[in-house]
Amino acid sequence: MTCLPLSLTLGPPSKYTPSFRCNAGPIPHGSIMAFELTVAGGKPQLVGQWTSPDMMVTDSPTVANGMVFATQTGEQTLQAQRLPPGSQRPTMADQPSNTDSPISTHH
Repeated sequence: MTCLPLSLTLGPPSKYTPSFRCNAGPIPHGSIMAFELTVAGGKPQLVGQWTSPDMMVTDSPTVANGMVFATQTGEQTLQAQRLPPGSQRPTMADQPSNTDSPISTHH
């Protein structure tokens, strides 16, 4: 039997996700899912095999010598600041000159 990690989820799995033989509990934030590719009645199908534990923003898994290595970045996926309607986004020029920012606007 060959199982391949084919799916990364960012958030809870869909209600249409198949059941898995092995799982590590609830996965409200995301996971890696492994499926076995089988043929039934002449049609290919994916059969759920296992899920990783709950992970925050998973990276693509790496498979080496049959072992799956998984990482989570924990990255903040919300990239935009929530500003009031009509507000302009702040720029580096808007920062005070005495900031501890590693990016300098002065040469």
